[in-house]
Amino acid sequence: MFLGRRCVVGDDTRLTELTLRAGYRTVFQGNATVWSRYPGTGREFLGQRLRIARNFWRVRLTTLVTGWVWRHPYLAFGTLADVIGRSGFWLCETYLVVLAVDGHVLMPAVAAGWYFQRRARSAREFVRRRALPRWHVPAQVAIDLVLRNLDLVGLLTMRRQTWLTRRAPIRTTAPTSEPSASREVGSRPGEGPNPVP
Repeated sequence: MFLGRRCVVGDDTRLTELTLRAGYRTVFQGNATVWSRYPGTGREFLGQRLRIARNFWRVRLTTLVTGWVWRHPYLAFGTLADVIGRSGFWLCETYLVVLAVDGHVLMPAVAAGWYFQRRARSAREFVRRRALPRWHVPAQVAIDLVLRNLDLVGLLTMRRQTWLTRRAPIRTTAPTSEPSASREVGSRPGEGPNPVP
């Protein structure tokens, strides 16, 4: 339950949190092989990123409010830095927009130029390493800006639970004497049709 509503968080993050809260330690295993579903369309990609943003806010804010994380200074600092870093981007963005609307365009122009130049340099390196077409550079910069603002949407809608990338409803057979009913692959108990916002 999250703020009175049943929500499902990312299993990796949640299991790590429960393990740490129970007093155990966790380690990073760099050679693990995992299966992950990548979205096939832009709409599915944005839906997946929105679900990840909602999970981020649910877990981080719950962690800070429940208080157990403060017994681990390094972890508390990292969690707090995550929250401040993501929130700080929108606050700066809002402040720069207010300045520009008020007629003070120099500082917003400098800040925007610095941001786009920095992101473009990183994108150029990525495009060069993978021999991608040059139009990927501005596309990656634009996607980065969209995803940073999608974090704000995730914060404002973190009580909403939809799967976003899983549209197939559960199909179960009638109750039988067998120990388990058949279920569509990828579905979860209690999961119904998944509307996309």
